[in-house]
Amino acid sequence: MQSILGNAIPVDKTSYFTEMNHPGAILENKERSETLFYAINQLPEAQKVVFTLHKVDGKSYQEISDITEKSLSSVESLMFRAKKNLQKLLENFYKNEN
Repeated sequence: MQSILGNAIPVDKTSYFTEMNHPGAILENKERSETLFYAINQLPEAQKVVFTLHKVDGKSYQEISDITEKSLSSVESLMFRAKKNLQKLLENFYKNEN
């Protein structure tokens, strides 16, 4: 921004709302997170553990296999079933979003 004399006027943009820090966006993200974690908690225990270790904690399938003492193929199968179950659990939530 410039003054009438052409000098630059410093503008503090730190208090501006951005797309990410807008109160409405923050509330919406919180609601989505709550819905997602509610759905994750509905999973069978083994699926919940594998899904959480991979998606929340960022562990590889091999690391999860070592932690849970399950075979790699078992971890892959549990992850596949967890995703399918979450898809079913969240289907209505995302249909209502649009």
